[in-house]
Amino acid sequence: FGGKRWEDIGVSTGTLGYAWFIEDIIPMGEIVLVFGDTGSGKSFDMLDMAASGARGMKWNGRNVRPGLVVYVAAEAGKGFEKRKIAYVMQNKLDPSHPMPFYLCTKRPNFFQDDNDVLALIEEIKEVCRWYNVPLVCIIIDTLSALAPGMNENASQDVSMVRKRLVMLQDQFNSSIVLVHHKPKNGTTPRGHGSLTADFETTIEFETVGDRRTDLGQMIHRATVRKQREGKSGISWEFTLPVVEVGRNEWGNPETSCVVVP
Repeated sequence: FGGKRWEDIGVSTGTLGYAWFIEDIIPMGEIVLVFGDTGSGKSFDMLDMAASGARGMKWNGRNVRPGLVVYVAAEAGKGFEKRKIAYVMQNKLDPSHPMPFYLCTKRPNFFQDDNDVLALIEEIKEVCRWYNVPLVCIIIDTLSALAPGMNENASQDVSMVRKRLVMLQDQFNSSIVLVHHKPKNGTTPRGHGSLTADFETTIEFETVGDRRTDLGQMIHRATVRKQREGKSGISWEFTLPVVEVGRNEWGNPETSCVVVP
């Protein structure tokens, strides 16, 4: 059970303090719950965060642990291509240049049984062999897509899914970020109270209703509501301007959004 003698506690890691993927926001080796209304910008911000980790660059001015990021797009796998194009356009990147970022577009089922989580573990292990950098984060977007048939208000159902998330956590000493919704006008994650109590970190996404940018753009805000080993209350704001990423088969524009702090 990971036992340590008193004299070994806090002296064997080489650095003092908690291990972070995103300093003071996303801890390593823990499960983070990100939640917000539809349209609050949580998925776009998670892609922006993930790409910063894969590129080894700061995110919102905070230090980032560089490495491999695995993004499980359980809800919007088909639309992810446009989001990637928008990101590389915004950051003036070569879209064909390799980056330690791996996208899973098939929806795993973490509610039915252990089969899909075991298969996902094996796939991630294989992907880790492709890169010479450590795995730092697994993002799963979203909980409802991950667990079809789950009663979000039933403790037993939620616990079953969390058990399989812990199986991922035990296999990889990386951050596990789970994206979830919240009820309309709500202030907590949608579903059973354990969705707040049983996760080490929770981050709420919302739109700012009382002000806009000078250009009239809607402002999105993320706030760390719970941080077991860090500081609660940290927040950041961003806009999601629409950009044209190409044309469809009839010649009409296809669009996506980019994150602008």
